[in-house]
Amino acid sequence: MKIILKIVITLFLLINPTIAKDQIKVRGIEIDIPNKENLIYLKRTENQATAIYKVKMYVEKTDDNQFKSAVFYLDGIINSHVGQHRDWFDGYYFRDDNALLNDKNRFNLYLDDQKGFGGLFVQEMNLSEFSKKHEKYEVLKSMWSILEKKHNINLPLSVIRSDHLNMKGNRLFWITYIENINHLPDHHELNKKKFNPQNIDNFPIYKSYMDKWINLSLSRHIEFQEKLKIKDDQARNYENFDKNKNENFYLSEFNKNDDLIVLSDETEQEIKKTDSD
Repeated sequence: MKIILKIVITLFLLINPTIAKDQIKVRGIEIDIPNKENLIYLKRTENQATAIYKVKMYVEKTDDNQFKSAVFYLDGIINSHVGQHRDWFDGYYFRDDNALLNDKNRFNLYLDDQKGFGGLFVQEMNLSEFSKKHEKYEVLKSMWSILEKKHNINLPLSVIRSDHLNMKGNRLFWITYIENINHLPDHHELNKKKFNPQNIDNFPIYKSYMDKWINLSLSRHIEFQEKLKIKDDQARNYENFDKNKNENFYLSEFNKNDDLIVLSDETEQEIKKTDSD
């Protein structure tokens, strides 16, 4: 009986490889992180006289020490001068030149909260360039620098990311999920980024890829809202999103993406070659 049970467990792990990942809980929100063999963990606590900000970053690396994915969160409690802190972060996220979330035209999904400060934001970006030229939150800038200098992990030129943000009263909470997409074939072809919202409809394979990332981000954001008691139904009612399917379903769908997009691209190239012949 024990042998049979062991075989069943082994088969289950093979069929469901994501179960090997660890999980943390932050303010009740469940976050998957890589297992220890593939994990780089960074943390920083910023003790100010008027606030405490805790930042933790979990970076998944490949076997050949390349950046694969990352998740980080910032959890802040402001003890006084709330208005000043809110004003700084409003500039950092939305108002400043080169602010993280200020140019809506760059985003594949932009759901700012109808009430309050926050929302869900999905975009492709050059992570390396942003961290070096535009990142003004010194704690994060330092952590990206440590990743490169201490751990020899180069930041990708192209990632897709989702930012989940909320500030309520004296509490700021921010979770970001990042996926490296440098490995995808020719998505910068002819200087036209295939994930750019202005171009993506011309590239159905890449649109499907992004739609799956958006659906996964929406499912994560619904849990984010529920645990933080945010009353905003934009994510739940987003077009073509099935709120009856859970995050594991959307994660599984997204994880199928890479093989499909590479195969489809190879087929497309083969068709072009045949046509030219």
